[in-house]
Amino acid sequence: MFDAIAPTYDRLNRMISLGLDAGWRRRLIDLSLIDDPAVLLDIGTGTGDLVALAKRRGAEHLLALGIDFSHAMLLAGRDRVGRAGGRLARADALRLPVGDAAVDAIVCAFVVRNLADRQTAFTEWRRVLAGGGRLVILEMTPMGNGPLARLFRLYFARITPLLGRLVSGHRFAYSYLPASVERFPGPADLAAELAEAGFEQVAWEPRGLGSVAIHTAAAPGRRARSSNCARLTIRGSGPSSSAPRPGTVFCSAGSGAKSSAATVGSHCASGPSTGSPWWPEFRS
Repeated sequence: MFDAIAPTYDRLNRMISLGLDAGWRRRLIDLSLIDDPAVLLDIGTGTGDLVALAKRRGAEHLLALGIDFSHAMLLAGRDRVGRAGGRLARADALRLPVGDAAVDAIVCAFVVRNLADRQTAFTEWRRVLAGGGRLVILEMTPMGNGPLARLFRLYFARITPLLGRLVSGHRFAYSYLPASVERFPGPADLAAELAEAGFEQVAWEPRGLGSVAIHTAAAPGRRARSSNCARLTIRGSGPSSSAPRPGTVFCSAGSGAKSSAATVGSHCASGPSTGSPWWPEFRS
């Protein structure tokens, strides 16, 4: 499904949220950059919107890496991320292709609701976060039973699927959204799940009249400052093929640079490299 809607994904996000999601995403990134991270990981990056935004708003030294399991989403975002100087990888959110304590900040937008196993994911995300590292999640939330909630449900159940069909051409792509939000835990319950997974300093702030929330948490321990190259290790992904496999990292090391498996551009090459590009070069 996500491959099918990739060409219209960003446009539909703006339309469905009435343009509000752009501000929510800026707030998410600003919260993730408070401690001046060296390495930021965007889980479920889609077309790389948050990776590019982090590169624009973060320090020059920031290494921003986005992962997604949808090949088409990554293809749709490669030029934007390449121009911004970010990196993309195809990977599973429940089995991240990076080493322990390898990143300083994790961000994700509208991803957690779609995970098959939230506790497995949260435990995995805590594994890769360095001590004191920040987790920032933007997600939809159930709105209760008031008049505003009923109006929201009407919009979400009737207008959103219609927009999805008209713009994406995919009959069922956005029909699952209303039910997925109703099944999702409220902010307090999601905060409890994060705490159960071992995160500290768990908090949230409502946005969009309570239709979404931005959740923040920190990995236990104190952050040790070191270079992004020293800590980031990309795990190998298997034999070369015409399509990216999970764990493959696509890089932009400057104008004309080729992308190569398990190599993070000019920043570091700490994992095994096949030496052959699995993707066309980024245009940076």
